[in-house]
Formats: sequence, structure tokens, C-alpha cells
Amino acid sequence: MKRLILLLIVALPLWGKTFLMTPRRTGTHWLLYSIEYLTKHRWIVQNHAPWNWFDLGGDDNLERYIHCHELYRCDNFDTHSDKVILLIRNYREAMLRDLHDIEMAIKFVEPDYCYFGNLELFEAWDPELRLLVRYEDLLNDPESTYRTILNFLDIPPDHLPSFMEEIDLHKKRVMRYYRRCGGARSKGKDFNYHTKKLTHDEIETFDRTVAETFPILWDHYLHPYAYPFEGAGE
Repeated sequence: MKRLILLLIVALPLWGKTFLMTPRRTGTHWLLYSIEYLTKHRWIVQNHAPWNWFDLGGDDNLERYIHCHELYRCDNFDTHSDKVILLIRNYREAMLRDLHDIEMAIKFVEPDYCYFGNLELFEAWDPELRLLVRYEDLLNDPESTYRTILNFLDIPPDHLPSFMEEIDLHKKRVMRYYRRCGGARSKGKDFNYHTKKLTHDEIETFDRTVAETFPILWDHYLHPYAYPFEGAGE
């Protein structure tokens, strides 16, 4: 009996769920689409609704992955047995796309805002069971990024060659759908689209607020997005 219990404890992580956390307006639809195509695991979004907007050959016999914008508000995860992927982008771009106003965005640099709430949860997750994916890497080097994701999920890259051969067609398909949800402003072609509308002082204030409010997150994840960058607003 003791041996059976030990085996169950050792095997428990194999039975864990798989979560995807994304801030709003951060390539969510594209990552849902591409991961389902590559893994054939269908999705549950926001912890309750099946995601069946595209026919990607998903297998209903496989456990569904779970997507949530605000996983830190939920209680159906285990940071020691479940896997999590966190997709992030430049915090200025994510927040200005969502909140539209620099003063409002700076006001929401707080733990209760989804961008930082999910990142704090990610920081507390078992390092062996978490994967950080940067939006910029997803678009600049998709093949390498997807190989990393598939390796993390223990999924062979069988569907990756066909996906990469037609990646532009897949992007157009998702963009046509996304237009019904408000559309993409920069269409993934300018990683500082919203930031360039700010003055130098506004950017520096934004960055300083983030760094001072979340020093650990800044050191571990966010400092690559710090000002200055080429083409900053005047």
C-alpha cells in the first residue's frame, strides 16, 4: 500500500493541467490558434468556455488546455503539479492598448492589474513547470519559439513544418477573426507602436513606476523593455 501511494505521488505531476496566461491585447488569439494546431489539444478559455472558433484538427480525446487572462484570481491551479505558459510583451504596449491613456496606465501599475498579477503568480510557480514566452520572440523567431513551447509541453513537433510553410496564411486567418474583436493596431509590425506616442518624460515615469513597484519582476523579466529604445517619442 505504501508503495502504491509513493507511486501516485511521483506520478501526480503527470496528471496536472496545462494553463496559458496572457495579459489582454497580447497575441492571445494567435497563440491559442497556433498551439492548438501544433498540439491538437483544444482549449477552454477563461476557465469555462470551450474554444472552437477554428477547425484545427483538435482531438477531443486529449485533455483541453486552459487559457485565462487573470489566473491569479482563480483557485483551480496547483503551482507544484500544473504547467503554465505566460505570454508577455512590453508592459507599456500591453497597458496602453488596453487602457488607452498614459495616466490611467501608470495608475494601474499595481498587483491587482492582470499584467502584473499573472507575472507575480508566474514568479511563484515551480520553475520546472513554467515557461515564459515573449510576444516579440513569438513574432520575430516563431519556429524556435514554437519548438521551445512544444518541448515544454512534451509534444513532438510533427505539425511544425506544415505550420511554418503556411504561417502567413494562418496569420491572415486569425487577423480576419480578430478584426471582429476590435482588431490589431500595429498588426505585429511595430513593437513600440503605442510607446512612440509618449514623451520621453512619460516613458521614464512609466518605467520608473514599474521598476519601483515591482523590483523583483523588473530584475527577472521586465528590464529588457526599459527606455531608451530607437524611435522613442519626443
